Amino acid sequence: LPLVREEALAAHYKFDDADGTTAASQIPSSPTGQLTGNAAFDDSGKFGRALTLPDVQFNARMEIPGGLPLGPDWTLSLWFKELSANTSTRTLFRGTLNEHLQVRSGADDLGVFLLGSGGFVDSGFDLPAANFSDWNHLAVVGSAGSTTFHLNGSRFASVAGVNEEPLRFVGNFANARFAKFLDDLRVYRVALTSTEIASLHGSGTGDATRSPSMPALLSATAYKHQPFSYSVPASDAASFSAANLPVGLSFDSTSGSITGTPGSAGLQLVEVNA
Repeated sequence: LPLVREEALAAHYKFDDADGTTAASQIPSSPTGQLTGNAAFDDSGKFGRALTLPDVQFNARMEIPGGLPLGPDWTLSLWFKELSANTSTRTLFRGTLNEHLQVRSGADDLGVFLLGSGGFVDSGFDLPAANFSDWNHLAVVGSAGSTTFHLNGSRFASVAGVNEEPLRFVGNFANARFAKFLDDLRVYRVALTSTEIASLHGSGTGDATRSPSMPALLSATAYKHQPFSYSVPASDAASFSAANLPVGLSFDSTSGSITGTPGSAGLQLVEVNA
């Protein structure tokens, strides 16, 4: 089953690497990440291994040398565990000067840091560390001049302004560790929809095992002795099945396509499953 919007991924860091200082991306030609400040891989991941950041290291993080360009529309998706306490600012995503996601110290304010907007821009939503000791999913979407935040599959905050700088730093910047554990970082060069982000979260299990869905009571009209083609409108389906097809039509269980030339007229009830 393909990942959500797999064709739009600019980079995908699973953090399942063997011990070392290089985080491989699953997308060909995308840059590798470099671990600094004693950041390391750990077996306690949400999916396999994870990136772990020690809390006493000034620059424990993943860096992307030269930065990963995002463009005007982008989505950053990541799982995190054990959000750091609010004794200091917490940075999750940063370019060279501006930050795509920052949580302020003291008040736990969530927002972005944009020099052109005077610095920190508050979303009006807080992320208190006590509420995020287990695995949680965050998605940040930049599009049309604003930044939108999604927590565990639901949109919950937004700000005016967007950081279009290439992504350079993940998890920390200058003693601003975001969380102890990070996993499954995805960088999309599109603004994912709320439905797509909900699929990324997958009710807490991610998108690798999501269930297929399709509308009920579908109908299509075919004409006797004329070529016919129909694709079953299912989402997240790895395979299909069909029963009771009219004579002259065939079914592709991989694509969900019904094709052929019916040889007789009449009403036919066909059962289709994904």
